[in-house]
Amino acid sequence: MLCLAALAAPRVSGQDSHPGDREPRPAEHQPALGVPAAFGPLAQPQEVALEAGTPLHQSPAPRAPVLDVLDVAVAAPVLERRGAWVRTRSADLAGWVLLAGEDEIGAQITPLSGLPDGLRPPALDPARLMVARNHLNAHTATTVDGYLLLSDVALATVRRRLAIILGSIDRDVAQRYGLPLVRAQDEAVVVFARTAAFRAFVRQDDAEHGASFHLGNARGSLAALTAEGLGVGQLETLLVHEVSHLAIRRMLGVGLMPWIEEGMAEDLAYFRRDRNGRPIAGTLRQVTQTRVEEHSDAQGRRSFIERRLGGIDALEDLNRGLGLGQQVGLEALVRMDAAHFYGGSDRLRYPRAAFFVRFLEQAQAAGFGRYLLAISRGGRVDAQTLLSYLDTDWPALERGFVHWLHRLWADTMVAR
Repeated sequence: MLCLAALAAPRVSGQDSHPGDREPRPAEHQPALGVPAAFGPLAQPQEVALEAGTPLHQSPAPRAPVLDVLDVAVAAPVLERRGAWVRTRSADLAGWVLLAGEDEIGAQITPLSGLPDGLRPPALDPARLMVARNHLNAHTATTVDGYLLLSDVALATVRRRLAIILGSIDRDVAQRYGLPLVRAQDEAVVVFARTAAFRAFVRQDDAEHGASFHLGNARGSLAALTAEGLGVGQLETLLVHEVSHLAIRRMLGVGLMPWIEEGMAEDLAYFRRDRNGRPIAGTLRQVTQTRVEEHSDAQGRRSFIERRLGGIDALEDLNRGLGLGQQVGLEALVRMDAAHFYGGSDRLRYPRAAFFVRFLEQAQAAGFGRYLLAISRGGRVDAQTLLSYLDTDWPALERGFVHWLHRLWADTMVAR
């Protein structure tokens, strides 16, 4: 059970009535049939006393966005109950508060998934899909396991392989992390044959981050990636990573810390896959490097970098970094916000996140599983909450991870 000591403790006026605790009333005092319900006894308290400092959440989950924090104590009406949460209104603002001393998970699971409404990914925007289509040349469109797959890649064999991989991803995410997952119903995957078209779409689609020259991205309910210059193995790896983002958000909700969302997506992408598109347990994919244009300057001069997309390459990079005396820095990684994670120049942040997730899956499976379950129900994702589920501290966790990492590298070298 998570403990939200940081939340102010709202007090509920009155006591819940329990018919079984009362003496039966004499027949002459029974209410007549047809009496309006408004004149009957109240089964639940109709008012909640909120202390100053109480946060009102968008949905009944501690990770849900905070709409407002009360600056004065108020008495507010009870509009709805869901487990230990109460929906109420202060002035003109309605939100959810957690009752002190109660199980925050409770009965807040919705019919389709454990995610409270405010943490569910948004539906696919038809306008965004049209923008993506406009940047494709003549292309095919097919539906695979609930995903709309659009691609102008010329080779039919490549498109068929991508469809096979795509048809496995939702099931792989659910089985890998042991949680129920709402299958894709209204999401799209766009594979551009040309990098220039992919980048033009990203710039038009996301003005804030559109200048970032990555090979793929997943925003909202649409994943986009480029196939130009990539071999089939590299393209598979990239597809699994980007589409896994969509599946993970349907399982754990939006607003995740970067280490866990990127780490889980990378972990899934690092597996080798069989002819049916399924990951082969305990494996790491090795693919060749790819030369990717990073940017062009004002004079038209282009610069290139080498991207390494495979799991073995990532493990080698990470072990080389540790061999040079670099610290893994797990606590800093887990606390890193999106601006620092995505805007930083640390080339090892993705491998660190991916292999930390794989370490937790193997060496801390029980605690990590409980942590993911709590997140899927809207629980907190912060560093201290992770430690509480793992029942350890950062120095011990770091030592265990480094030892596991070196052993994995040694086993991988023997297997090669």
